[in-house]
Amino acid sequence: MDVYTFLADLVKALAWPIVVIVIVFMLRKPLAGLIPLLQRLKFKDLELEFGQKIERVRAEARSELPIEHPSPGLPADAQDRILKLAEVSPRSAVIDAWCELEQRLIETANAIPEFRDSRRKSPLDAIHILEGSKRLSPRVASLIEDLQSLRNRAAHAPEFALSSESAQEYLTAADQMVAAIQVLTKSA
Repeated sequence: MDVYTFLADLVKALAWPIVVIVIVFMLRKPLAGLIPLLQRLKFKDLELEFGQKIERVRAEARSELPIEHPSPGLPADAQDRILKLAEVSPRSAVIDAWCELEQRLIETANAIPEFRDSRRKSPLDAIHILEGSKRLSPRVASLIEDLQSLRNRAAHAPEFALSSESAQEYLTAADQMVAAIQVLTKSA
């Protein structure tokens, strides 16, 4: 094999890899702009993760809260409203269910002077005050924080696909937490 044949074979072998590298280099900025779109393709997986986390929260709530006769959680009219909303807009239903839970947290924490006198009255502050005053167990507080995290995903992830069943599961978990807050804070 002479030098010219060798160079011709080398050029043939390297032509496509070099072309690909040059194209990627030239299009690196537009390709970088497509990366968020690729992440959006995974939102169905995110919804699956959402559903799995809801189920885990509900299972842990059942084991953590062995309540024989649970007090009513959310009012029936709020539950009906959120269930109807879940059929039309699951994301809105999750946000609404969280707002109901948040309201109960803050109402319950207002009975504690440290919270009532505080300037900040966020749900996270309420959780920490209730946990610090031994009105909520650390596990229940963690489960409520998990629900807040799921609400944040539903509220802030662009084009997040959420099924109405997942929204209904979230409502059930939020209802369990409201009942737990009512029972556990009465016993404290």
